[in-house]
Amino acid sequence: MADFHFPDRRLLPPIAALRAFDAAARLGSFTIAAEELGVTQGAVSRQIRLLEDLLQVTLFDRSHHRVVPTDAGRHYARHVYAILSRLMVASNSTAAFSKASHKLHIGIIPTMGSRWIIPRLTEFLAKHPDIELRFKAINPEMTLDEDQLDGALIVGRGMWKNTISHRLTSEDLIPVASPRWIERFEVKQPQDLIGPPLLTHTPRPDLWLRWFEKNGIEADVLVSSTLALEQITMLLEAALADLGAALLPRLLIRRELENGELVALSGDALQVNEGFFFVYADHREAYAPLAAFRDWLSSVFET
Repeated sequence: MADFHFPDRRLLPPIAALRAFDAAARLGSFTIAAEELGVTQGAVSRQIRLLEDLLQVTLFDRSHHRVVPTDAGRHYARHVYAILSRLMVASNSTAAFSKASHKLHIGIIPTMGSRWIIPRLTEFLAKHPDIELRFKAINPEMTLDEDQLDGALIVGRGMWKNTISHRLTSEDLIPVASPRWIERFEVKQPQDLIGPPLLTHTPRPDLWLRWFEKNGIEADVLVSSTLALEQITMLLEAALADLGAALLPRLLIRRELENGELVALSGDALQVNEGFFFVYADHREAYAPLAAFRDWLSSVFET
């Protein structure tokens, strides 16, 4: 068996020393750091001296009126700040296991929230009156830990790192437009969409070409896109405003299709590899409120 060499645990510093160092490095002053931490300037100085003795390096240049981190200090400060931030997140998420704190922070696509989840929440809240739900609009750069989310409803392939993914449903995209736009451009069959303005989803600019391929139309056809939009909500509003045809998830536009504000154009739906997923950190699987919300979501998308 190979030998594994772990870091020297004797170099593991106390939290108080790390907090003092982090505050001093961020604020550039032992005195201001002491005020932030509610201790004396001498206490901050002693904690930093303890670190320097432990690590055998000088962390601050004290030759100026304002203390300045050395190269070693700047290197250490980046790591200490990240460690303390992650420790705070871990402590907050662990505290949520308390029976007295049944809060769920869920990241959600705005359109999914307003069109599908919120109208159906009455049932969940009636079954779980002790769970307090807090929704936050998500963006592609968000992470569960950094944004302190218990879980998130996303469109993708369910491949977030260190997460458990539950596929809720596929994402079937259909071409839709307003009745006025259809009449104006005399669109009756898939080929008629070559030429009129099409609305493009910025994160996935190739969807129209894929839809044309799906419907037997040459993939290298020139697609006229007069407007590219970042969010599904924007695509929906643009289609309603007669600005073009859009490829939208059938799941999220049932209301507009039923009341005639939008009309499904001819042609097969585009079934993309992506789908709607509920994801959460693997270490949160045992959290009862999260499991309850996950199970409820699964039942909602089965209906």
